[in-house]
Amino acid sequence: VKFEKKNTQESGNGWQKHSYGTWSLKKGKLTMVNENGIRDPYEPFSVSFSKDGMEWIRSEDGDNVKVYLKRIKEIPSSNRDKILGLWSLESVLVDGEDKTREYDPSSSAYLHVRWDNKFIVDKGKEGKKRGIYRVDAHRDEIELYINEVGCELEIWNFQVSGDKLSLSSVKKEPGFIFVYRRTDFLNE
Repeated sequence: VKFEKKNTQESGNGWQKHSYGTWSLKKGKLTMVNENGIRDPYEPFSVSFSKDGMEWIRSEDGDNVKVYLKRIKEIPSSNRDKILGLWSLESVLVDGEDKTREYDPSSSAYLHVRWDNKFIVDKGKEGKKRGIYRVDAHRDEIELYINEVGCELEIWNFQVSGDKLSLSSVKKEPGFIFVYRRTDFLNE
């Protein structure tokens, strides 16, 4: 959440802004109004400040909700943001067995996750596939909708660590694990 002095605000997940509007703080109660979203059906938050940040508290449908915020200088990336880019295939494990050479004999397979929710994946022997993707807002899970007859859906758990991306199959049996390394160059 970014609060401006002119009582405007914007918020989002990582680098993606999803809400904007106004804010007011009166008698320790914070009200936020979004110009592009759903009207907040709950009472304003009670706000308390500390040297580390602020705490918002209110009741929502009988549950006590506490939100802790800390001051930042730069908007942090979400896991969705971290998966963006060009990734070169490093290894393929199928049920724990290394199948990299069988899957990608030419060592040229890659995954390109674009900012516009489109992707290109070179699946080695299977060739290139294109489609659209959706990253879950609360789980490290990506859905790939491949643009083919029947619009095939693949669901993967993902983990980004440094310059490595691991995709673990959610639906395929036996379990597939693809490990990619971030790159800026394709060996085509």
